[in-house]
Amino acid sequence: MTPTPFSDSAPLRMIELSATDVFVGMILAFALCMFLARTYSATSPSGTIQANLPRSIVLLGVTVSLIMAVIGNSLARAFGAIGALSLVRFRTAIKDPRDLAHIFMSIGIGMACGSGHFKVSIGATALLSIFSLILSYFPLTDTATKMCILRVRFPMSPEMENTILNTLRGKVTTLTLLASEALDKGQNMELVIEVGMPCSEDFTGLVATLSAIAPNIQAHLLLH
Repeated sequence: MTPTPFSDSAPLRMIELSATDVFVGMILAFALCMFLARTYSATSPSGTIQANLPRSIVLLGVTVSLIMAVIGNSLARAFGAIGALSLVRFRTAIKDPRDLAHIFMSIGIGMACGSGHFKVSIGATALLSIFSLILSYFPLTDTATKMCILRVRFPMSPEMENTILNTLRGKVTTLTLLASEALDKGQNMELVIEVGMPCSEDFTGLVATLSAIAPNIQAHLLLH
């Protein structure tokens, strides 16, 4: 006798999962991760959300649900999945640890759905979303910082480079020089700078500040 999808005997169901069980788990993982992605978007500070991350949260949860269902309690399939997944390399940098936390939440929800723990996955999604909302209204730090990447191009001059960096240091809370490159056969210089500012401040003022130093300085916001 096949247990109903919402029965409490999930560990025994891992021996044999019907196609219906697998599809129910994937659909539930999709719905729960959609809810999680919406909570992530609603609680993230403006300008800090990576465009494709909410979709990635949803698809990752569904994919993990399928993987868990296919593996079941088979040790051979588990090792096969580990070998296959080890070939995947993620090149996208996760700049905000909060994004990484939501990715792990999505993986956990997918694992719960794929292993048949439907009630646990629903309850865990509700709790994780509530916790995320609470943390958004009651931050654990006194000030929140948002990050931005600036690309600044100017005529080659060590004095102008120092002026630009010193001006930025007076306007931002954190500054990291990511890259510097000589362009146009050494006639121009380009800097890629990561800066941090309080969430209440606006990054667009930095461009105007840099342009005021000299008319031949070109500043662009790459990410904000």
